[in-house]
Amino acid sequence: MRDYILVYINGKRYEIRGEQAFMSLSDYLRYERSLTGTKVVCAEGDCGACTVLRGVMREEKEDALYYESINSCITFMHLMDCTHLVTVEGLADNSALNAVQSAMVEHHGAQCGFCTPGIVCAMTEYVNHQVAQREEAPVDRLAASQVRNALTGNLCRCTGYAPILNAGQDIDLNAFVTLQHRYETPEMLQDIQRHQSQGIQIETADRVFFAPTSFEAAAEFKGQTPDSKIFSSATDMGVLINKERANPLKITNLSRVAEAHRLSEENGYIRVGARVTLSQLEHFCRERIPEFARL
Repeated sequence: MRDYILVYINGKRYEIRGEQAFMSLSDYLRYERSLTGTKVVCAEGDCGACTVLRGVMREEKEDALYYESINSCITFMHLMDCTHLVTVEGLADNSALNAVQSAMVEHHGAQCGFCTPGIVCAMTEYVNHQVAQREEAPVDRLAASQVRNALTGNLCRCTGYAPILNAGQDIDLNAFVTLQHRYETPEMLQDIQRHQSQGIQIETADRVFFAPTSFEAAAEFKGQTPDSKIFSSATDMGVLINKERANPLKITNLSRVAEAHRLSEENGYIRVGARVTLSQLEHFCRERIPEFARL
């Protein structure tokens, strides 16, 4: 068991201990790391102003991270273990705007600008996925429908959607430098891989975070501490905590249980681990149960 959270932020390594491990991700970025480009508006995960990118290592591919956009206002540092976080400050390539940022400037995609960092992060995640993580060769430009899908979770209260959509369609995918190429080193990947096999227990004066490496250990802890809350991505609990409707002091997390991430088929049955994401399940079922994947 270790007593810290391992996280990389814009390529820099951090070990998060004690009370900082229980901070929301947005608060930690803004108040501990002074990365104030990440904005907080609704504190409910609805508006997308707080969007950042999270890189995680998946069991089937350990030579690169898989990046996805997340709402930083409703998740917590203790859930960021073994991840690489990229904020809007980390998108520029050697101080030059990346292809997404350049397109937003060219098409005047910002009005008041408060929602812009989240929009740029969400669009960067989608472009990064197209260039680095798609199985087929990427196209040169995104279609309007793809840009809309990429920004489904982002609101612009100044109603600046037209220039934003124009910017998205004008991004030169061939000029985009992937986050994998920008940041990932063998040392980072080995560090994350090594830490994924270690359990975590962080205790403060009144809080406990427990992330074991087996279901048995989780069940034993839950039996000994029945008031412990099981956190996954905290999309529900994060809102309750932000709105002062809950304040769990004992937290269990299954992210370090390898079996919880597994997705397999055997004898006509599909076994879905507790930590498998909906997008992973959709991809897995695309050939096996096409109608389920479509839904």
